[in-house]
Amino acid sequence: MPMRKFTLIFLLVVLFPWRSAAQDIIVRTTGDTIRCLVLELTDQAVLYQVKNDGVVKRSTIQLRDVSTLVVEGKVVFSPSTPLTASTTPAPSAAQSGAPLRDMEQPRADRQQRGVPRGGFRLSVGGGVSFKLGKGESQGISLDAKERFGAVIHGDVGGFFNDQYGVVLTVHHVRNTISYGDTSGYSFGRSLSNPFGYSSDDVSEAQRITFVGPSFLMRNRGASWSPVLGIGVGPIFLSDIMRIGDERLELTGTSFGASMSIGIEGRLGSQAAIGFQLAMTAGVIGSATDQHGNTWKSESSEDRMSLSSVTLSAYLAFGPR
Repeated sequence: MPMRKFTLIFLLVVLFPWRSAAQDIIVRTTGDTIRCLVLELTDQAVLYQVKNDGVVKRSTIQLRDVSTLVVEGKVVFSPSTPLTASTTPAPSAAQSGAPLRDMEQPRADRQQRGVPRGGFRLSVGGGVSFKLGKGESQGISLDAKERFGAVIHGDVGGFFNDQYGVVLTVHHVRNTISYGDTSGYSFGRSLSNPFGYSSDDVSEAQRITFVGPSFLMRNRGASWSPVLGIGVGPIFLSDIMRIGDERLELTGTSFGASMSIGIEGRLGSQAAIGFQLAMTAGVIGSATDQHGNTWKSESSEDRMSLSSVTLSAYLAFGPR
């Protein structure tokens, strides 16, 4: 699959769930609808928060002006679901603005979500990687099993507020590739095929590292929060190639991008466990060997792919 098409599909998969994140809904008796975050509910009024053009505004609406109230996908008030004495606090508590009993438990989490909450962030994890692009030797395709490797990743930085932050991201992917019998093929001397003779034993050990700033967006929930990351930066290649009795160490640097979507579950006020699907994209057209010689690709199609998709688990630390 062409890299451009794969990247487009990846972005659609990443961004569509983000756009469809659930909201609370207030339906007025006039028929108007307010999509918002409900912070508190009493037997007299609803305190809610809306965000327009990056500006957060809190407002209160009297319950008598509400036709239907949906909180976290559940109808908590409507003509068929009225507030009853069993769910209403004593008059003194209601008059003081205390929340209804069935809202008390999630209230702290919902208020915490509604208040801008930034702070330090650190995460570290690992998992499996799948290499994208063509095989590194002309005319030789990689089997699916040859494309799998391992990834270690982490980030450090912080959030400006409840939703947005910037971190320094590191993705380190390692692949060990064995091409098997290639004795019937005559290699050209290029970046992808550095030796000018045939061999029946070709192998590579690749280390590809992305390092760069990433912009993070999160939609904080009471227990689970989706996190989206987009970053750009340099990609470093270390490639040890063995063809027959020859050994070549190639190093090079290119520019690439990283995209990720994850879900984080709270382990406490300062920690979370997360699961992440990520893609690192880039290609390289030249590299230097251990003797200082420069190897270049013969054409744009001959450039070495540095792209991969990774699936991993991680631990994140910082205010939840």
